[in-house]
Amino acid sequence: CGASDICFDAGGESRLQAEVLTSLIRMLELGPTALVAGSAGSRVSLIAAVHDPEAVSHLIPWWISGGIIGLMMIGSFYCCDSAAAASSGGMAAVAQLPIWQEQLVLNPKNREIMLKQDPAQFIKTMERWAMGFLPPADSPVPGVTPADFAALKMPVLIFRGCPTDIYHPEWITDWVHKLIPHSEYVDPPWQGDIFARRMAEGNGLFIDWPELAPAILEFTRRG
Repeated sequence: CGASDICFDAGGESRLQAEVLTSLIRMLELGPTALVAGSAGSRVSLIAAVHDPEAVSHLIPWWISGGIIGLMMIGSFYCCDSAAAASSGGMAAVAQLPIWQEQLVLNPKNREIMLKQDPAQFIKTMERWAMGFLPPADSPVPGVTPADFAALKMPVLIFRGCPTDIYHPEWITDWVHKLIPHSEYVDPPWQGDIFARRMAEGNGLFIDWPELAPAILEFTRRG
């Protein structure tokens, strides 16, 4: 929620988040836990399920990010702007970027962590993390191989993407469903490209997600 300590000590951002997620599940002694998430959360949840399947009881992704345009734009937003700022103005310039303001305000310690980074090393890290968003030719999700998908054994429910959503296209969810043969594949409760509509309105990208709750609860209650 923006209050955690920031960390750049990992091979990739999504893998770091996935490992922290499963570590949190284990530290809290929650037992096998349903991972229910969309967009970036769907990518992190898929990697988490591959990384530590015993921590995951159910996997329910939607708005799975994919495609060269969508992933390049994500990589640019998450990594390239910060690397460019570090190159031109050092870490002080990075700390001024809008993308970091919530983390720095909610957790003042993060400013100290940010400013202690060596700019040259930080740029190398951002380059490596940006590479993690390059779509592989044989998989719909960077960081997850076809063999990884096939190895998933927990119940999986996938909400279909939208054909006109350039960030979370339908063909990506089609592909993920194909790679997880036992997965269930259903339409979301909304119509059309809801992501584009919410982007245009500017009033919250995720306000429709609670509409998924009945289908999610029905799926997880089956055991």
